[in-house]
Amino acid sequence: MKRGWGALMSVVIAVSVLAGLYFGIPRVLNLWWYSGIPDLVPKSDVPVTRDLVYAPGAAEVEVLEMSVQGTTLAKEKKTGGGCRFILQAKLRCRMKGKPLQDRPLLQCVQVASRPLKRGHFGDSSEAEIEIFPVSNCIKDAAYQYDAREIEVTIEDIVDAMSMGENVYRVRCGNHTGIVTLYYDPKSSRTGIEKKPSEKKLPLIEIKQ
Repeated sequence: MKRGWGALMSVVIAVSVLAGLYFGIPRVLNLWWYSGIPDLVPKSDVPVTRDLVYAPGAAEVEVLEMSVQGTTLAKEKKTGGGCRFILQAKLRCRMKGKPLQDRPLLQCVQVASRPLKRGHFGDSSEAEIEIFPVSNCIKDAAYQYDAREIEVTIEDIVDAMSMGENVYRVRCGNHTGIVTLYYDPKSSRTGIEKKPSEKKLPLIEIKQ
């Protein structure tokens, strides 16, 4: 009886070890493959949303200035292919047209994107990203209207559309900026720059 119980325990242990190897080895290899690749954690001064926002009686937000750039770049971990980067936009805004006793606040920023053209090596891909600052108001009897400016930094994760050159045209109000990602998974040419470049020299290299 003891011998049979021992044999059964040996089988259970062997099966457990095999199962651990089957499920564990791919995970260990995945962790090793992506070791050193930064996690993309966007940080924004206000919430960023892709949904329509309920903001009755919101003040108009006048965008005075915008600058955009791509920052942290990393491989796409979920699919094992492609790459992503953090798009950073710095806005200088001003609230317009609200009566006294309504204090305007910048509630959030809405981001909408759409592809314009999908290409491959030798033919660039293009997309449009539009940023909408959304305000809200609170009652404040002590508030006296002024035209003070607001400076805000927002960040959002953007995916590569294809291999080769990916051009993102970023719009906010009457301002436009361009960020270009060149993605080649088989070479160190993968990098991101502020505007299209024929040389395609990387400013930020992807970590392998």
